[in-house]
Amino acid sequence: MPFKKGNAFNRFSKVANEQDAATQEGQALEEQETSEPPGRRSYTRTPPASNRDTAKLERMQALRDIAETQIASLSQQVEDLKEQLGAEKQKSFKFKIAARNLKARNQSSNGA
Repeated sequence: MPFKKGNAFNRFSKVANEQDAATQEGQALEEQETSEPPGRRSYTRTPPASNRDTAKLERMQALRDIAETQIASLSQQVEDLKEQLGAEKQKSFKFKIAARNLKARNQSSNGA
């Protein structure tokens, strides 16, 4: 089937015009909602949090609590590992001293 010149452009421009009209209509509605009658003061009030926002905040708080618990647990594990490392270093140092003393004894007994 041959391509008819201009059909795609016509369809595209039609859709674009419809979207522009919808956008302009939405802007007009917003202006009507935000416009105030003359002589009245506008008081800005924060809208109440919707159930979805509340649920989202609760989930975020729960995740924050879980993260804090995990951080505390990992911090304790790090401290425990530092203590173990210190003990291992001390053992290693004692073994090095003992090995050096034993080697010195062997050399002195072999050399004497």
